[in-house]
Amino acid sequence: MSRRLLRLLISASFSLLLVSCAGQLQIKDVEGPTPNQSIVFGTLDIVEDGKPQPWKSFGVEAWIILARPGSAEAMTYKIGGEGSFYWGLEPGDYTILGFDLLMGGIRSGHLGATFTVSEGAKSIYIGNLKLLMEKRAYNFSIADDYSAAAESFRNRFPKAEEPVKSLARLEEEVGSYRRVSHVCSDEWGVDCSKKQIHGPGFIRVDGITPLKPEVSVTAFSNIDSLTPTFEWEASSMNDLTYDFVIHESVTYIRNGIATGWVPGRAVVYKEGMKETKFCLDNPLQPNSKYYWSVRLRRNDAVSTWSKFSYFQTIILVTGSGGNQWFTFTTPSK
Repeated sequence: MSRRLLRLLISASFSLLLVSCAGQLQIKDVEGPTPNQSIVFGTLDIVEDGKPQPWKSFGVEAWIILARPGSAEAMTYKIGGEGSFYWGLEPGDYTILGFDLLMGGIRSGHLGATFTVSEGAKSIYIGNLKLLMEKRAYNFSIADDYSAAAESFRNRFPKAEEPVKSLARLEEEVGSYRRVSHVCSDEWGVDCSKKQIHGPGFIRVDGITPLKPEVSVTAFSNIDSLTPTFEWEASSMNDLTYDFVIHESVTYIRNGIATGWVPGRAVVYKEGMKETKFCLDNPLQPNSKYYWSVRLRRNDAVSTWSKFSYFQTIILVTGSGGNQWFTFTTPSK
């Protein structure tokens, strides 16, 4: 199985429109070349249960979440038309962090991919981004369909220079390993079939179940210390160790209304632990949101990171999500 299971990515557009929250940006498709920006373009395809989803069908909407590395605030782009995107971006590095998908309900996920806008580049093709939605997971890949994309680009911008190809790259995972397989496979000794009742819905953990802090759907769990202790259930196999990670959160605004968060850079990582708990030595930032997870390790083989899926209906509004990281909020001091 690909070490990039459960990922997503994208890019696109030009004019940056400030929305209601200061510092928050939404991206729209570029209308033409500009002196200080490059046109970054490609396509996004969504396939659910093996069936491509037409973008013009009723009820299918998607937003991509994009940020500069290390930024606490992200930009969002709403996919339209036939799934093509054309961004106007200044030179520099960019990270594709996640997605929101409205398709029968609201689904969201973490991505983690990068691309670079080089100085002097007028137009850049970053790939055909494919999001494969399944019942228990999603899988993200980047394909090269330069010929078709370049032809569409020339039709849209007939006076622009010939675009260059510079495909987006999936981020490297933290830690060292030679092989990765899904945490629910038999080799890891974890029961992923259990469902936990959570208000008007349920939660299913794909992997190791967190005990402290507990998993939360509607909000980040509040903790009472900047140096918390994390605990989780053990695998049924005794020859395994555990890897632990904490990611910063990045905030974004979707359509100028809904506030969301996605995992950013990793700030804590510990590998090969025998105990089912981890105690922080150095304090985290106060009044801040974080993501965390645990994976299993056997020598140089690791599982995918433990995450959870949920389904709930509140006042006739259905929400669902797959492969969500565990979350928490630190106290003010």
